Formats: sequence, structure tokens, C-alpha cells
Amino acid sequence: MAPGTRPLARRLRPVNRSGKPLRRGWALGPCALLWAAGSASAQEVELFATPTRWRLSLEQINPKGPGEATLLGLHYDILEPFRGLPGAYLGFGGFGAVQGDRGGLFAAGATLGWRRAWGERFSVDAGLFVGGGGADAEGGSGDDWDGGLFLRPHIAAEHTIGDRLGLRLELSHTEVPGGDLSSTQLALGFTRLHEVITASSSIFDLRPLARGTLVPSQEALTLGVLYLDPSSGSKRRDGSRLSRRIVLGQAGVELPLERGWFVPLELAGAGAGGVAGYAQATVGIARRGPWFEGTERVLDWQWRVMTGAAGGGGVDVGGGLLLAAQAGFESYLTRNWSLKLLGGYFVAPDGDFDGTSAALAASWAPRAAVLPEEFQRERLAREGIFARDYDLDDWTVQLLHKSYFLSRDVVDSGGIPLEDDVHLVGAGVNKEIYDALFFSLRGFSAWDGEIGGYREGQVGLRYDLDVLRTVRAGDFYVQYHAGAAGGGGADVGSGLVHEFAAGWRYQVRPSFGMGLEFGKLEADSGSFEAQSVAVTFSWSVTRPLLR
Repeated sequence: MAPGTRPLARRLRPVNRSGKPLRRGWALGPCALLWAAGSASAQEVELFATPTRWRLSLEQINPKGPGEATLLGLHYDILEPFRGLPGAYLGFGGFGAVQGDRGGLFAAGATLGWRRAWGERFSVDAGLFVGGGGADAEGGSGDDWDGGLFLRPHIAAEHTIGDRLGLRLELSHTEVPGGDLSSTQLALGFTRLHEVITASSSIFDLRPLARGTLVPSQEALTLGVLYLDPSSGSKRRDGSRLSRRIVLGQAGVELPLERGWFVPLELAGAGAGGVAGYAQATVGIARRGPWFEGTERVLDWQWRVMTGAAGGGGVDVGGGLLLAAQAGFESYLTRNWSLKLLGGYFVAPDGDFDGTSAALAASWAPRAAVLPEEFQRERLAREGIFARDYDLDDWTVQLLHKSYFLSRDVVDSGGIPLEDDVHLVGAGVNKEIYDALFFSLRGFSAWDGEIGGYREGQVGLRYDLDVLRTVRAGDFYVQYHAGAAGGGGADVGSGLVHEFAAGWRYQVRPSFGMGLEFGKLEADSGSFEAQSVAVTFSWSVTRPLLR
């Protein structure tokens, strides 16, 4: 992090009235963007209530035509990211096929939209989704999309039910300029309003919020491995038997409800098993509780039922719908950390793919500070908190554009040489876990090149180098990522890829930075190898945590 943009907890240490360094917790929640205020010498911390929204949609593209499919869309919207543009919002998410002739179709990207209230219960909404995507190159509708650019403008009417839930009716158009998909249709949707509380140092003398005003919410981030053991009847799209076991890297979030209920959202991609490019995105309902009386948050049972989109890697998932159920236990290692082991069954009802599953995952759920619904948000302009009373959690969200300049001997999965460069869009998060050492999680999807439908999910470490800081030249760093990749016919072998890069980032504002990364990516097996150049846009976000 650049010299002038130290984390909020560090900036406040010199004026801590307790005379002791501030404790720093660390937390990751759903991605949120904040143009934070600059550093200041006051002890008081100003809070911002950033409204957000989960958005779910279901639509049938190209009805009664070639390549007909039903798409499931899931997005997380930041409703007021730009103070000078009231009504504008920025969303992150994607679409996946769950029925029809395009099993394995996925698209990921961002939505820029505008939303305006229309009476007390209604609102109108217009936006444009831009991303990268593609269908399974080894089957399904047989699509071979050039590039993978995926566009979807929409206009919608939304009706609010209660305080947080909403129903949507959308008129949308789906267009893949490099493929055969061009369709206008109606979409049905659901929304759930949400909120992220962020913090910034303040130059004003704010009145302190009464103790107990902020309450805890434990949204969990999970990271682990999912193991699929296909049954003897599972097949590839070419009709051959799918006999190898599949290992996927998995990441997700868990949104708490009440009385042990929660909503899990998970993304997983194959890194072993001979199905490079296979991925699944699922959402469901789950519940946890103590095994024995008095053992709350020591050893819990847990079950979940999931559904979503799956496909790629030549796996016969039919139209793409995946159903899964799991049960197991969760052991709490500390107040925030737990380890879970789950076993279950999965099935693609429209294809020849089913079997047993096992998942091992670590879960991290700090006590994020949130406001009760009845709290008047206008009070935040006058009232704040003391930094000494909270753990201040600093993290970074990124938008990225990455280009691969392929080596001469790179071929696709059919042995045909690849000549065009590949361009991808991506998003990620970074979190400092030790002095100058950062944990990194990111994903990419191709929008231009010969392997439309190629995608990556990466996890890694970044180390900041202490060079040229005295002249305020920005941050220099090195980083290593590994993860699952595939799709679009890319020859990545089992799906495991490695990338080493060096980068530079300059802080344009206290909360916003831009940078460049130069690196090299190689498939663990397979011919895919490339030099990489990435442009990064970074937003620093601080969240208060309850101790």
C-alpha cells in the first residue's frame, strides 16, 4: 500500500487516547466500493452506510429457436458508489445456463445501471451488463464463440415487498457479437436489499454513538476443496464414461438469516480430474446448530440444499441445472475461524452426471458491525465511533483487465495452434495478513481472442517491496497465484495453472489506486503458456468489527 494510503487503523495509532496500538482484525464481506475521506488527525471515525442489493434473475433466451436455454443470473449491486451520480449503481455477477441446449454456458462481468424510485413501493431500473463468457466447446449447442464478449442491456420495474425483498420484471436483450446468440426476452427476478457499514477517519468532532448501537453480523467467507466422485452412469458429452474423480477449488460466502439459518453462495472450478473448464455456481438454503446442549460454536451440525448452473469440461450436464445436498459438521477453532467437513450427493437431472461429494473448507466469520433497521442513517453525519473501541479492518477490492500474449507452441485442446492474443476482465480482493504480505483472491473471464469461454479462478499471495517509498513513487510488489482454469478449448491439461507477476500501483486518491502487472502464466500440464500484462483499479475499504 502506498505511503500516503496506510490502512485506517495505522493512520489512527498516533492519536489513540488509550496510548496503546489499535488491534487490527481482518474481514472480507461482499464486495463494496467506497470513495473514502482522506486521513486526518482526529480520533473519531466516521461511518458510512453503503446500500447494496442482491439480484437474482431467470430468463429464457432464444425461445423456440436453435440454442434455446434458460439462464440463471446472480449479481451483487453497489447502489450508490458515485456521490455525484445519484441513482447510479455498479454490479458484479454473471449468468449460467440451467436448462436447454447450452449446458456449460457461463458469463461473468459487471453491470453499470441507473435506478429511480417511482412511488413508495415501485422503482424503475436500466442497466448494461458487460462481460466475458462462452459455451462448452466440446458439446452442448456446439458454439465456438469468437472472443467471448457478452452484452446484456435491460430495463426493469421492481416492486418492494416489506422492507428488503422485491420482485422484478425485466425486458432484456442478450448479444454475443462473436457468436450466434442474439435474443430479446422477458426475465423474472427477485431482489434483497442489503447494507455494508464502512469507516473513515474524520476531521470533524463527531458525537459518539451510544454503546450497543452497532450490532454484530457474521457473514462468512469460505475457501476449500470440493471432491466429486461420479457414479458409473456419468458420461461425457461425447458419450464416453466419466470415470475419473474430480477435484475443484471452491470459494463462497454465507449470508446469515435467523435461528441458525443461512444462505450459502459458492463458486467452484476443476483443477484435477481431466475435465478442465468444468465449473459450477450454486446458491441454496442451509442450517446449523450445536451437536449437544451447551456446545454452541464449538461443534455444530450443518446441512444444506443447493441448486445452480454447472458445465464445461465436456461433462454431460444436459441443460446445466445442478442439484446438490450435503450434511456434516463444523468445528470452531477460534471465535472467527472454523473448519467444516461435509458429504453429500449431486445430480444434473437433465444430463448423465451424478455421484457423491465431499467438501473440506475453512470458514472465517468476524463480527462485522452493522446498524439495526430502525436506526436513522442521517445521524451518521453527526455521530461516529472511537477507533479504540473497535477493530478496524482494511481490505482492497479490484477491477482488472488482463492480456495474454501466447507462446508460439500453444495449441487448443484439438491441437490447432492459437495465434490471437487473449483479453480478460476480472475482479478480486486483497487482504493484508502480515506486515507487507497480502492474501489475494481473483477471477477472470475471456472477452476477446480464440478461446471464448475461457475462465480462471485464482488464489495467491502478494508481497510489497520496500523500494522507492521515500520518493512516493507508489507500491512495487511481487505475487504468485495458482488456481483452476479452462473452457473455450484452451489446452490447460487438468485445469491447474500458475502465475508469477511483478507489479506497481500508484494511489491517485487516498482510497483509489491504479497500477500495472507483468507476469507469466503456465498450465501445470498442457501447452497453455503466456506472458501477461494487467491493468488494475483498486479501491481501499475499511470496515469496523466488534470485539
